[in-house]
Parts: sequence; structure tokens; C-alpha cells
Amino acid sequence: MLFASRSARRVLALVGAGLVTILIVAGALVLFAPRSAPGDASSTFASWGSWTEGGAQVAFVADTSIRHAGGASLRVTDASPAEDGTYGAISQHVPVTPGTRYEFSVRVRADDARQEAGSVFFGTQPDDRRILPGGSYDWREVRWTHTTGATESVLSIALQVQDLATFWFDEFTVVAHGTDTSILSNGGFEAFENEIGIGVSELIFAPGEARVPISSPTPEVDWEVHDHRGEIVRSGTAELPAGDAILDLRSLEPGYYRLDLSAAGAARSTSFTIVEALDAPREAGGSRFGTTIHPMLQPGLPHAPAASALGLGAARVDLRWEAIELSPGVYSWDSATDEEISRLTAQGVRPILVVAYYGPYDEGRTPSSAEGIAGYANFVRAAAERYGEAVDYEIYNEFNIAYSNGQCGRSPACYLQLLEPAARAVREAAPAARVVGPALAGHTSAWLTTDESYDWLAEFFALGGLDHVDVVSVHNYGGSAPPEGQNDAVIRRIVELMARYPAAAGVPLWLDETGYFTTGEAAGGVDEMQQARYLVRDATLALAEGVDAYMVYDLLDDWNDPGHPEANFGLLRNPASQSGLLAPKPAFTAMAVLTRQLEGRVFAYRDAVPAGVYSLAFESDAGEVLRVMWSLAPTTVVAMTNDPVTVVDRFGRRSALESRGGRVTIELGADPVYVTGNGIDRDGLVVEPVAER
Repeated sequence: MLFASRSARRVLALVGAGLVTILIVAGALVLFAPRSAPGDASSTFASWGSWTEGGAQVAFVADTSIRHAGGASLRVTDASPAEDGTYGAISQHVPVTPGTRYEFSVRVRADDARQEAGSVFFGTQPDDRRILPGGSYDWREVRWTHTTGATESVLSIALQVQDLATFWFDEFTVVAHGTDTSILSNGGFEAFENEIGIGVSELIFAPGEARVPISSPTPEVDWEVHDHRGEIVRSGTAELPAGDAILDLRSLEPGYYRLDLSAAGAARSTSFTIVEALDAPREAGGSRFGTTIHPMLQPGLPHAPAASALGLGAARVDLRWEAIELSPGVYSWDSATDEEISRLTAQGVRPILVVAYYGPYDEGRTPSSAEGIAGYANFVRAAAERYGEAVDYEIYNEFNIAYSNGQCGRSPACYLQLLEPAARAVREAAPAARVVGPALAGHTSAWLTTDESYDWLAEFFALGGLDHVDVVSVHNYGGSAPPEGQNDAVIRRIVELMARYPAAAGVPLWLDETGYFTTGEAAGGVDEMQQARYLVRDATLALAEGVDAYMVYDLLDDWNDPGHPEANFGLLRNPASQSGLLAPKPAFTAMAVLTRQLEGRVFAYRDAVPAGVYSLAFESDAGEVLRVMWSLAPTTVVAMTNDPVTVVDRFGRRSALESRGGRVTIELGADPVYVTGNGIDRDGLVVEPVAER
């Protein structure tokens, strides 16, 4: 099992007539919110995430004049008539105890609300929904109870509007029976900020192009720009005589930044990045780096430009069988996926279609009957005929864990029953496309200690699996542990295994899922700066061990819940957390710098340095050497050369170090740096003893 939250993820249903996509994640009902509408005059509320979908004109505002108790209530106004897929919602995920009765209470007020315009979603089933009364009325209490299921450990609670209405909410509580403390955070909506508008949709800039439009009803807005160390590098007060202004940040050098805006009764904070060679043309699939995107669940987001800005060569794209073949042989292709594939290809990013999971056979489970296996192969063939040779095809995903729920089981032999006819279908319909598999799930211990994943892969090879794939793909997650001894050790062992099989000669090995979730240590994850440094170190080590492609899971946070592991693997923040903006995490900048620094270079050697110090050399066709260097503890390294050395930090900032007496001193720490310079011979590095530092 990878993580309980990931292995349990599956599409459950569409509420109503396309109101909102619902997932089950670790027993929690997840309302998948693809897009917020930038520019809405809304407030942000601590512990709550809000979004709109389908162009809905919905505002979430802290109302300090109309409230039932305390200093504020939540006012939700929907100016959009009812239409399938057009709605707004605000939600939070609350840990609960399975098999426990919970008592819900919320104060509600309404003005000219159409019938069934407002709902409260809770629980793990589509029917776990409380429809609010329509019309106009003063404050009233709405109460109900819900008993959690035997495996229900998280409640996803959402206030949703989908028709013309104004609702006010206050004093929302969720209390376990027999207790008197609400488990819902900020249920009185007292903790809020009014936002200042930002007039760009993507906060990713090339050098010399960072200009940020802002808007506010106040005449002035104070602003500060902080670098990755938290130091203020620019600040000022913007005059807004007409309600808007432009912050000119074009003088900033490449890097990762945070922008803080404040005015009377309003505030906003977001992040942005400046990346060199942002628009450089790239050959499709030319980069060794990739990611995963979900256009079916997050339609309309600019995945392709963001992937291109990262310098990626590939992107795994969900092709969900259960959403396309609703009845045998009848395919309803997803327009969002079609459009995203076209955009990725145009941006030089090669799509890898992950063809999974369940069709209209074998009671909706992973196919195991002859009819179901043939149905899957026919679906793969139809996809290959539709998308052709400009994409690659990954046959199923993580067959060895809970995604595979068919009667046959999760063994390599069962997977081969699916793989063989599916691979044949691809090779007949799109001969130049690659067949990728087995997309094997794993965490580090399953590869190195308990060996569940390793033994599965070894058996797959022994059964002839290499005859049916053009690329071997594996997944691994090390949790929150530092990367040294994680993916590098896993890749080393898999490379040794492949070397035993002549059929593996020339077959690429892809690590096409790995990553770190940024919930922080308290929730079992890492912080954002750790994610940035760990991914660079991890990718560098994996490439040195022989992996041919390194793909980060995933491009952006899947939904807006800072405490949920599955929601926070992204390199970009979920737009619902940024009022519709696409804002980077530090890892986005760090990966963009890594792909550019290693472009056109292959691993050559490791310098002889003490344990805990890393210096990995990558060489271009012209023989130019770049070293990726870091240390687990503060360390001084001396490069023995008479020439200057250039050091680029993980966020793209350059500095020149001069030689003094044939020695260039380089200070190393946990954050990787890129070092180039003439005259540094192999093993031409000296680590100074502690007493000399």
C-alpha cells in the first residue's frame, strides 16, 4: 500500500445533474473544486476553502453588520441562475471517530433564495446533504445528526449554493454526542480577511516581466515582497485613485517570492516566481522530468503552460475508463482531456495517458473475465486510435494495491492478462507510441525491506512482462524522510534486477510517481521549503542511479485542504486557496531551476567526498561539467582551481566566486547548489576539517 489516502481514492458519483465531482479519499467525501473565479470580491476564512465552478458568480463575504452572534457571519451571494455544473461552495475537512453520532447545528438567514439553492454537504455519501429552505427569512437554527461509518475518519463539510440566492451562516457547530465541544474550526466565521484583488491568473514570470495588477476599494495599498529567506526585498505604498494599480517588480532577479498586500480592512498574501528561459522552445519529450495532471477532475486550469514553464518533457494524464465507457462499446470522450492533450503537445510536453480503472464489465471492478479483459483492450485500442502516436499509453495504475479490485487479484499474472491484449492494441493502432507499465505502487520499505513491490516486479519480469512494455514504470514514496537512501536505493536495486534480463536491454526505467506532501511535520508531511530541497536532491540522486525519467506527483494541489496529505503533493497551490490564481510553491521554482541546469547533461561521476557531503557531476556533449552539491550538515568545500566558479542556488540566483591562491571556497548546506567552473578536476574538491572552518 502506498498511502491509505491514495489507495482509497476513487470516483464515486456526480451529485444531482453535474453539481460537483465527488471523491472518496481515506473515507472522506471530497468535493473536487477545479477552479475559483479570480477577481471575486470575497473574504477568506481561516480553516475554510472556497471556490466557484462553471463561471458561477458567487461571493463569500464576512458580514459584520448582519450576524447572529459574535462579530461577523458568512454571507454567500449567488448571482448565477441554476445551471448544471455552475455553483459555489466553501468547505473544510474535519477528523472524526468512526461509528460515532455527531450533532450538527447552524444558524441560517436567507434573502430571496430560490428553492433548493442552498445545501450543506457532509458525510461520505451523495445523499449526506441537508437542503436549506428557500425564500426570505430571519435567523433560524437548522439541526440534524449523522453517525459516521465504520471506516469514516474524516467529514468533508461544505456549504454550497447553486441558484440565485443570498444566505447568511453563523454559529455552525459539529459536536460528538455526549460532548459539548465543536470539532468544526471557525464555525462562527470570526477569523477572516477581506481580500485585495490581483489581476493576473498565473504568478509565473520571466525575468524583466513581473508586473502585478491589484485592485481595492481603498485609496492605498501597502505592499511587501519577501524572498525565500523571508527578507523584504521590495516594499511600498500603491496609490489607487481609480481603484486599481500595477506593482512593477521587473527589477527582481530570478527566484521565489511572497507578496503581502494590506489596506484598511483588507489583506492578501500570495507567492510568485521568476524563472529564466521561461519561454525557451523544447522538443516534445526532450526533458527527463515530468509530472501528473488531472484535467478530468480539474478542467480549465492552465496545466500545459505551467508544465512547460517547469521545463518538463512529459505529463501523466488520467484517462478514466469509468467516466468514458458508460455502456459496453459506447465511448463518451472527455473534452477537457482532449483539449489538455492538444495544449501539452503544443507546449512540447508529451502526454502519457494513464488508462484506468473500471469499465461496464465485471460489476464495475478491475476486469478479470474474458469479456472484461476484452472490453479493456478495446478501450485502449479506441484511445490509441483517437490520440495516436503523439502520446504514450500507461496500462493501468498501481495494479498491486487497492486500485485493483477484480476477482483475479493483484498478482503479476493477473496484470499480464490485462497488459498483453492492451499492449497489442496500442502497437496495432499507434505503432510509434510507447507502452508503459506496470506503474507499480510502492513505498521505500516495500522495495528494500519487506519487498512486496520488489518481489512483484521480479515476478513480472520472470513471467515475460518485459516483452509487452517499451518502458518500465514504478512509483515510490518515502514519506517525510530525507531523500538520501530512499529513491536512490530503490532505483539502484531495480536497475540491478533489470540487468539480469536480456529483454530489459535498452528499456527505459521511469520513476513516474514520487513526491512529498506539504502538510508539515504535525500531519506527517514536510514543510514547503523541505519539499523544494528534497525534490532536487531526490531527483539528482535518482538520475545518478540510472533512472531515465523522474516525474513529480503532482503538478498542483488536488484540492484546498492544508491538513490533508493527498491534497498537498503539488508544485503549485490549488487555485481555490488563492481565489483562482495559479501560485507556485517553492518546489515549483526549485524544479524549474533543476530542469534547466541539467538540460543537455548526463550523469558522469561522483566526486570523492566524505559521507554526508554530495557532489554529483553531470556532463554535456561538449564535456562541460556541472556539479549538484549539498551536505547534510554545514560544510566548507574548497575547489582547487585558479579560475572563478559560478554558483546557482536552488531558486536560480547566481553568484561568482573568485579564486584566491588556487582555491575557491564553497559553503554547503541542506539546500542544493549548482556549481560550474573551468579547472575543477574530477575529485578536485577538498573538504576542510572542522577546525579550519
